Amino acid sequence: MKTLPHMTSTILVLNAGSSSLKYKLFQGETELLAGMIDSIGHNGTSSVRTNEITRSSARSTPNHDDAIAAALATVQEIFPHEQIDYVAHRVVHGGENFTHHTVINKDIEEGIQELAKLAPLHNPANLAGIKAARAALPDATHIACFDTAFHHTIPKFAFLYGLPYALYTDYGIRKYGFHGLSHEYCAQRAYEITHHSDRIITCHLGAGSSICAVHNGRSHDTTMGFTPLDGLLMATRAGELDPDIPLYLMETHNLTSQQVRNLLNNESGLKGLTGSGDLREVKRRSDAGESMAQTAIEMMCYRIALNIGSYHITLGGVRAITFTGGIGENASFIRSRVCSLLAPLGVVIDDAANARGHDKISTSHSAVSVHVIPANEELHMARIVLAGRFTNYS
Repeated sequence: MKTLPHMTSTILVLNAGSSSLKYKLFQGETELLAGMIDSIGHNGTSSVRTNEITRSSARSTPNHDDAIAAALATVQEIFPHEQIDYVAHRVVHGGENFTHHTVINKDIEEGIQELAKLAPLHNPANLAGIKAARAALPDATHIACFDTAFHHTIPKFAFLYGLPYALYTDYGIRKYGFHGLSHEYCAQRAYEITHHSDRIITCHLGAGSSICAVHNGRSHDTTMGFTPLDGLLMATRAGELDPDIPLYLMETHNLTSQQVRNLLNNESGLKGLTGSGDLREVKRRSDAGESMAQTAIEMMCYRIALNIGSYHITLGGVRAITFTGGIGENASFIRSRVCSLLAPLGVVIDDAANARGHDKISTSHSAVSVHVIPANEELHMARIVLAGRFTNYS
């Protein structure tokens, strides 16, 4: 480690997805640069923002090594690599072994690889980014920030399934929860805005979506489970369903487990119901009178409101609700419908504020304050590093 974290440490934050790489460079909490490379493995685009100026270009990026190299070349234009103190990596699944953010070494890499069987769409991409960055920046301290870490405070009665207990003790089958970095960031922002933290429900709504009940800054329950497939209706994921359905499909339609997994992860949700996983397209069809598009939107809003209502009970009464993510921040019609379903909880929103996406969209006489909080997982990861909230097992 070059230095202990301090408020002027330079931190590169990497968020490697299966086919994309998002990155930001911070000095302390000051953002110096933000970039994104998409369609890794194909012909895609690269964009970077510095000083509120964004430039974009077409780019062929064969693999994550190439994506990391391109990102580092962009960073090098404004900041020398040898002065980067820390690299923070988002890792989706930490299982039960990684309940805290962790300095990465060879053993940690192997642990992340082992957990790929629980997050096959995410952990391999996260690990590819880690290996490429560690090779390119060997003098920096690399830290794994686990999405599941925030949820390790969920009580046992909430994370266990009604299965033989040995399946948990021997194989780790339990609810883990995801989007933890986003949920924790939004809960902290809600506290800054409202000055209370005891009963907050955070809604991360995007291609993947989840809701979290936060009590005194700690995750108390969340909608995603053993994998990111459970919970809400999503872009291409089915979310909650009768567990006998996959078995029925395998027995009556001769589907393999891999075919069922692909069906539930990639061909279901909005895409399965309407043919499109893009909510903007579904909304266009809904406005044109297509009944299945209208039903799909109603299904999405119903499930969001249903889970918020259940967490209202879990928390002993919700005091604040936050919306974030691509849908949570931009789809005012989703927020409007969800909040109308929450009227029995005393939720009243200001339609004009909601349409404009204001920070606060509830009225002054609403029993629950409702907020739109732009996602910033990267800033949250930088703050984790600056606060020294990580473990070093070496």
